[in-house]
Amino acid sequence: MQRDIACLRNIGIRSSVDVGVSACLARIVDVVDGARSAGRGRAHAVPAITFGWTPLSGWLAGEATSTTLVEDDDALDGALFILDGARGTAESAEAALRAARARKTPCVAFIDDVGDVADLEAMAAALEQELLSPSVLVHVPWRDDDGVHVIDVLEQRLVLEREGGRARELRHVPPGARHVVARMRRRIVEACAEHDETVRGASAVGIDVGAYELARALRKATSAREASVIPVTCGSLRARRGVGLLLDALASYLPSPAERPPALGSDPRRGVAVARFARGADAVSARAFASTDDRELGRLTWLRVQSGTLRTREPLLVLPSDRRGALEQLFISSRGGFERIEEAGPGSVVCATGFPEVSAGETLSDPRAPVVFARTSAPGPKRRSTPAGTHAT
Repeated sequence: MQRDIACLRNIGIRSSVDVGVSACLARIVDVVDGARSAGRGRAHAVPAITFGWTPLSGWLAGEATSTTLVEDDDALDGALFILDGARGTAESAEAALRAARARKTPCVAFIDDVGDVADLEAMAAALEQELLSPSVLVHVPWRDDDGVHVIDVLEQRLVLEREGGRARELRHVPPGARHVVARMRRRIVEACAEHDETVRGASAVGIDVGAYELARALRKATSAREASVIPVTCGSLRARRGVGLLLDALASYLPSPAERPPALGSDPRRGVAVARFARGADAVSARAFASTDDRELGRLTWLRVQSGTLRTREPLLVLPSDRRGALEQLFISSRGGFERIEEAGPGSVVCATGFPEVSAGETLSDPRAPVVFARTSAPGPKRRSTPAGTHAT
């Protein structure tokens, strides 16, 4: 099952809010699935969960995207940090943010349950001071007689969400918020001008930059290797407010696997360093990052495909243990269960049966083009089993 790599996102969630990562994931997927997921499926019992989302805003608006929320640092391309707007950022979240920045991982921050615009600006300023990276507000809260809503700064529209964030009504920015939105939009333009010539040129002559062009420029600025920008969004996980806009931001501003640097490894035959790019026509290589025991499927090996196309029943070499074999079955893990597939392209995060002794950190590759990837993070804990009754065909 090949998927457009430009529409793939492999993202890790780090949270400082009291609901925890599992509940954050459940609420995000609830917005995606709506009532269909109520009372069924699983929360975060597996190392990776994939779901589809079609953004309603941003440069990918109307395009079907596939997002995998994955725990392992070596399997992700970007990170979502959910920070507590009511209690402030926990030290553990700050440490995780610093680690992500040290790894040059593109990041988006979601401020949960923030009180007002002033509080949001204060948290964004503290984030910037702590990480020495520009942070820009792409969404801000707004309270009126109808309740609390979110303003989209790039679109310059007040967003009224329907159906849990899957449908929206756009209105003009209220007069009392226009100066705030204008100021924050100038801040985005200034940050993007450092990384995008079109925005820099338009800004220099006083031409307004459209929302589409600015979103693409912000994506480039977020993925920059040096002095990258952190887009900051806001809302409420409990009220499911702003979650749809958050999903749009993840698709718009975080990179696809093809936009990340190549995976670096070594060729054990020649003893030289090699790079594997996220291209389907290249020799296949995949990194194992976890294993679980499923009650029906047995031992599952969780893989991030780095290059080429991974297929069942094709010969593979496992390194550094130097064993040969083939995968029996491939699956994508979703909230509802496992979807069986026959092949997975570069950037895909999948699980497989076969090779029961593969350990986290080992590499699977084409025997004709062997490679060993160095692990840069500690392997995650092994889970004993995944819930019963969650299998899909």
